[in-house]
Amino acid sequence: MIHAFLILLTLTTMQANPGDVLDVTVNESAVLSVNDSCVYFIESMTNTLDADAGSHEVKVGINCSPGIKEIKASGETLMLINVSEANKTYVSTYAAQMERKNLALQKKIEKLEENLNEMKTKYEESERQKALLKIDNELLQNQIKSLLDELNKSQKELKEKKGTLSILQSQLQSLSRQSQIYRLVTFFILSLFVGSYAALLYMSKKE
Repeated sequence: MIHAFLILLTLTTMQANPGDVLDVTVNESAVLSVNDSCVYFIESMTNTLDADAGSHEVKVGINCSPGIKEIKASGETLMLINVSEANKTYVSTYAAQMERKNLALQKKIEKLEENLNEMKTKYEESERQKALLKIDNELLQNQIKSLLDELNKSQKELKEKKGTLSILQSQLQSLSRQSQIYRLVTFFILSLFVGSYAALLYMSKKE
């Protein structure tokens, strides 16, 4: 027991009052633990912490009893904290500090709540605008579809009219050719008639 006590004396011992915050440094990852729940790690809010290499804050509770508190790293004693007994003046001062901090935190919370409400209002407005834009987009899509349908219909009608025009042009060309033939035949018959008539006149005069 005496040997173990001497070993503990050679370890780092830090003096602390209830309410103090201390730094504990480890060179590698380790599971930190304190043998008294009144001393806790701020990161985990408990007296154990799965810690990475580096510095970690340890809080000594305001109601922590005086005495030696042992901090271990993966089962090995890392350091000792000698907690002093808190007198009434210290407790009163600490309580006043905590009250001011609580008031500051309360104001901060109220400000955050205001900001949250503003963000919520902006979010609701953006969602409303999003819904309106969605409706507008659907209307535009319907209009585009309607215009495309009309365009397809017009293109179809134009194609049909082009086909009809082509047929009419063919018929016109056919009629034009027939008209030329008719004129030639008429001219030929007329020529024959005129020639025959002239011949008859000529023969009648000779007689």
